[in-house]
Amino acid sequence: MSDNARILIADDEPNILMLTSQILEGAGYTVFRATNGQEAMEKALAEKPDLILLDIRMPKVNGYEACRALREDPEVGNVPIIIVSALGEEYNRLTGFEEGADDYMTKPVSPDELKARVQALLLRSKGLRPGLFGRKKDDPGAPEVERISTGIPNLDKLLEGGIPKGSNVLLIGSLGRGKSSFCRKFISHGITRGEPSMYVAIDDDPKLVNQGLSNQLPQPVAEY
Repeated sequence: MSDNARILIADDEPNILMLTSQILEGAGYTVFRATNGQEAMEKALAEKPDLILLDIRMPKVNGYEACRALREDPEVGNVPIIIVSALGEEYNRLTGFEEGADDYMTKPVSPDELKARVQALLLRSKGLRPGLFGRKKDDPGAPEVERISTGIPNLDKLLEGGIPKGSNVLLIGSLGRGKSSFCRKFISHGITRGEPSMYVAIDDDPKLVNQGLSNQLPQPVAEY
């Protein structure tokens, strides 16, 4: 269900803009269109959408610049943003996340996947306060967000108790320990509580990952 959510789509290719609009309008969303990054920023402030789709290669202001500017604006800084671009290299995806995007899709996109990702982001955004994970401290009526401990006390403190359940987590940079060790500990904690999770590693041997998880669990990981 769309709950009549409002979505802003920014793309300078008329056919793609029309097709994406039709897909989301057909799913019950209210759609606003922009043909360049500058127009996208202006419409975001005027319409206050619930989610924004941004292409990268656009005139006047590109998608990266628009994403960064929107994230820095207090009025729309918490709106979920999906970058949808023909640029599929790892550098482009990482740059998108660094500029504040919540998700990244490579063209051509599947209509069903687009609708699924939009719906997932809209659901996760409900009840989250701007700038950080969680509910507004000054809004007692907002829904409580269940959190999962990272196993690192200082990180849990920064995240106000842990990572919100159901989140997607991208680890970049130094953690003070190996990322693989962190992931195995975090996932093994969730598995013992019956929580499903997916671990994507670029350079790890899957057999070693499973072995490492099994070493931390009371029984082999395959039995879960």
